[in-house]
Amino acid sequence: MTRTVLALLLLALLALPAGAATPASSVLVLGDSYASGEGLPTASGECGTEAERSWGALVAAGIGSADLQLLACSGAEVADVTVGGPLGRPAQLVAARPADLVLLTLGGNDLGFVEIVADCLGFARLETSPGGAALEEGAWTALLTGDVDQGCDITQEELLGRVEALADPDRFVLDDAGTTGGLGEVYATVARRAVAEDGRLVVVGYPALFSDVAAWPARYVQRCHGLRAADAEALAAVVLALDERVAVAVATANELLGEDVVEHVSVLDAVAGTVDGEDHRLCGGGDAWINGLTLVEGGVDVAQLLAQLGAGPGGLDLSAIGARPGGSFHPSTAGHAGIAATVLETLGD
Repeated sequence: MTRTVLALLLLALLALPAGAATPASSVLVLGDSYASGEGLPTASGECGTEAERSWGALVAAGIGSADLQLLACSGAEVADVTVGGPLGRPAQLVAARPADLVLLTLGGNDLGFVEIVADCLGFARLETSPGGAALEEGAWTALLTGDVDQGCDITQEELLGRVEALADPDRFVLDDAGTTGGLGEVYATVARRAVAEDGRLVVVGYPALFSDVAAWPARYVQRCHGLRAADAEALAAVVLALDERVAVAVATANELLGEDVVEHVSVLDAVAGTVDGEDHRLCGGGDAWINGLTLVEGGVDVAQLLAQLGAGPGGLDLSAIGARPGGSFHPSTAGHAGIAATVLETLGD
């Protein structure tokens, strides 16, 4: 963990009012891989096993909570939280006990974001679902040697349309009775079922992944961890639109609840360096808080790896060096700490 991240955490803790650090406070973490701890070096992809150093656990520690439920799961969609869905597990809301502070990151898998990134890289699959094969055999070699036609098949307009559709009144199933609603109704449902009296639901947005293309070091040759500059810009626009959609949905949820129970925390500025002046996005030249294509925590710098390999990656045994591609494009240890600092600062306001 860098000095910058440690300083941010310390400042966030100092900003907390005395009441916010009550040991009796309970914390519940719901959602997908960006809340579960995916991207940490200890992550296994199994629900509940990768969260020891996740930002949710760090937030709980920061407010002195001894009552922590970590139910977020890699691969989770909205249905996995509300009624039980594609992962085949009981709904996270069914497993949860109401908590004073509920932390939630959700919606990216409903956009198909992981599959979209995989497609842009030229892979057939890039799964974070528990037990799933992370990459098709030979995909790493194809990527590193350039023997693959990379580029997004889906357009930015199509992606932005998916973001807008998150507000459709029939987009999500909210309960076993078949009630449907958009993202705002999802947040209101989570608040009603999981937030204890006088508690609050904090919806944490997704981090920006790629630095501005103009800031990419020359060695990336218009590709950042396998993504073309144009595709990286398109995905950045989608993440921004999703953050804005989440903010609108939070306002909708509070209207439905009749009180301000739900709060949105954007982490875009923190990762982009607005907070500490250092760009923490991929290929930004600073201390990246996001894993790239992950062989080890922090990702692999494709250009540097090729230089080290000399003739190319022939014979490279990825399993022998602990490859876990499922952690690609997720927060690293420093990223989880940085996100935790941002959430703690908000809790102290």
